[in-house]
Amino acid sequence: LVNNKPLLIETVLQLIVGYSGLCLKNNQGPVAVKLITQVIDNMSLSLRDLHPGHRTVLEAYLYDTALSICYYMPQDIGLTDRSEAFFQQASERYLRLNHTNRYCKC
Repeated sequence: LVNNKPLLIETVLQLIVGYSGLCLKNNQGPVAVKLITQVIDNMSLSLRDLHPGHRTVLEAYLYDTALSICYYMPQDIGLTDRSEAFFQQASERYLRLNHTNRYCKC
């Protein structure tokens, strides 16, 4: 990373999502859960200044990531209890963006 140069919020979120995936791959699921929980819980504040369309894309991306982590970490009851809300939020964002809703409930 470059000294004294701020990162775009989009870049930071992509780094967090990628790191969460690495945590899951390396059997560090609780770290992935903690990261995505903190990001989701603070998302409205961190994305408030973005263009509405851009914000919607990032929100969909983050809720989608949270659903993936729920899938890989079913033993984390705190996160899996929120999976229905993640599903609803991600679906709503994809529909708002006119993207095909690619989810189904199992």
